[in-house]
Amino acid sequence: MKSNREHLKTRILETLPTSEESAIQGKELAALLGITYRHLKSIVQELRLEYPICSKEWSGGGYWLASSDHEIKSFINMIKAHRKSYDTTIAVMENHLGGGH
Repeated sequence: MKSNREHLKTRILETLPTSEESAIQGKELAALLGITYRHLKSIVQELRLEYPICSKEWSGGGYWLASSDHEIKSFINMIKAHRKSYDTTIAVMENHLGGGH
């Protein structure tokens, strides 16, 4: 018998569209599954170990199961851009700690 988490993983995989154009918003997917958005994000992170689940924050946002290397590369580039922005913000804020502000 499947655990509840395993059952949710199956339901997520069955619900995810296979194109970026049809991406489903995280909050909508969480509501369909009857779980919190935070819980959904946790399960998606686990699923990403085996499945190429992409997400986006533009054009309404959402999740989808990548169907091409191009989609995966675009997703990776988006994550790298976010990381660079966060690293810049961290450096600036750390500078304020020593700057006497």
